[in-house]
Amino acid sequence: MGANPVRIFVRQWNWKAAALSALLRALVFYFTNRSAGSRAAWTALGVEFAYRIATSGFFGSLIQVLSRVEPKRVSMVAVLLVLPALNQGLDAGVHWWQGTPRLGLSLLIATVITVWASLFNWFAMREGTFVVGHGERGFAQDMQDLPGLLWRFTFGWLRRGP
Repeated sequence: MGANPVRIFVRQWNWKAAALSALLRALVFYFTNRSAGSRAAWTALGVEFAYRIATSGFFGSLIQVLSRVEPKRVSMVAVLLVLPALNQGLDAGVHWWQGTPRLGLSLLIATVITVWASLFNWFAMREGTFVVGHGERGFAQDMQDLPGLLWRFTFGWLRRGP
């Protein structure tokens, strides 16, 4: 890879990944914890949103770097196994420390989303979408291309494999 870590993790912090991840996962924690009461649900939402804003840009930067690594199967293993394990381990620690009541169910749902989203982001970034820094396109263009990306991600692999 030979990439400068400061450039990757500071100047190329992936704000697109951070924003989308924080929004989606905060809602998961909110709705999963509603049965524990409004205060618990809002606290879980706030904790998850703050955690994801702080970390998902970093993980998005890693996925962006890995999206360019060949052979792609090697980078895919890192995106499917290593990054989600690290990410969810940290997430579990933060929520355990904050006393999130429905932690097991919240983490189960969040883990499924994390694995899927990590692989989807890797795929999208290989296609030049949701990239920051060199080759970055506008967020509106990325969102406009999202339906086609989702279609190719979901059904394209059935024909040709990852």
